[in-house]
Amino acid sequence: MADTGGHIGAWSADIGVTTLKQFIDRIEFPLDAVGEDHVAMGSDMGANYKLVLETYCKIPLVVGALMKRGYSEMTLARIMGGNVPRVMDAAQRG
Repeated sequence: MADTGGHIGAWSADIGVTTLKQFIDRIEFPLDAVGEDHVAMGSDMGANYKLVLETYCKIPLVVGALMKRGYSEMTLARIMGGNVPRVMDAAQRG
């Protein structure tokens, strides 16, 4: 993923992930594997399996939990939205 400039979307629903802590752990896994330039917060919550975040209003809980784990504002900005337009722009340029 990182070699092609793409990103991995962190999804707030997954088998075995039922708590915010587990979801944050799932975000940290790709952060450690491919780096902050290649991880983005997934936005699809409709028709998902067992949601951890059942509303977008709870997104600040993710930011707060990542801040408590020591991630910088720049890293959070990339994960929470900055990486998506970068990847989309690169894909459109071809």
